[in-house]
Amino acid sequence: MVQKKSSLYQQSIEQLFKLCSKEDKWLILTMADPDAIASALALRRLLSHRVGEVAFARINEIKRPDNLSLLAYLRVKMPMFSPEMAGGYTRFAVVDSQPSHHAEFADIPFSVVIDHHPVTEILNSPPDALIDVRPRYGACSTILMGYLKTAGIRPGKMLATAMLYGIRVDTRNFTYKTMPADARAFRSLSKLADHDKLNRISGNEFFLPWIKPFSKALNSIQSVGSGKFIFFNNVPNSDLLVLTVDFLMRIHEVRWAVVAGLENGYMVVTLRSDGIRNVGSLAQKAFGEFGAAGGHQTMARAEIPLGNIPGDNPGEFALNRLRQALGRKNKG
Repeated sequence: MVQKKSSLYQQSIEQLFKLCSKEDKWLILTMADPDAIASALALRRLLSHRVGEVAFARINEIKRPDNLSLLAYLRVKMPMFSPEMAGGYTRFAVVDSQPSHHAEFADIPFSVVIDHHPVTEILNSPPDALIDVRPRYGACSTILMGYLKTAGIRPGKMLATAMLYGIRVDTRNFTYKTMPADARAFRSLSKLADHDKLNRISGNEFFLPWIKPFSKALNSIQSVGSGKFIFFNNVPNSDLLVLTVDFLMRIHEVRWAVVAGLENGYMVVTLRSDGIRNVGSLAQKAFGEFGAAGGHQTMARAEIPLGNIPGDNPGEFALNRLRQALGRKNKG
């Protein structure tokens, strides 16, 4: 039952429930990551007992160990979406994303769009659609927590754990954009979540096959200016680059670091800093003319097609480009 007291969510909840019919079959689509998975589960909780069926689908491969661990804990089936699936459903929702964010979403008539990213044009939705985009929020799970609270629904332990993790990931432990609502949702969910399971999910970062290339890479650290550089010839997943550069940043003497590697025809470069160096600017200077590159003061990334890299040694190319961008001599 919807609470009578007024809230920022009251109108949205009423609009959502007006969309519900026992004859409808809903499909919730996501670009699956922890916040999106948790938000989809929360929306299902809101729709349950009000509609005929609620199912999930994703448009991306799930490769990160923590995301796979989260789905296993939740015992949730989230198959890959295909256009043929659409014919089996009468209503569609997307959470933690918007129709313009991916080509797979473009032609789907979404009855519900709930997101926290910057607003984009939303096309093809029915006239009664609920469009709720709040870009000031740090996580979509925060918005859905507001819906649950307004609807008088207390999330169970599994849902609370997923939503807490979603907020933690998307706000980067509250070091990224947040607002008071994120902190309030986090506090409320903390009382309900399974923290032992949460620590286990968040601690799942590696697969066994990653250990050998990780160990080999750590033995090949090079200096680039005052920073550290590692190159993987090939990586099974670019997430290993992120884990490696984050590991380097946990070393006391390392103030900024760059880790690069080859994956699926690209050289992917991840950069981190404690703020001493603007790695977003460094990424653009070093790699911007060869591919997509940029980021922020403390975090950046570049993706360069291998065909754009001169010579036959991408690791040497990356190291030299970084040194040139730092104004140092090319040491080869």
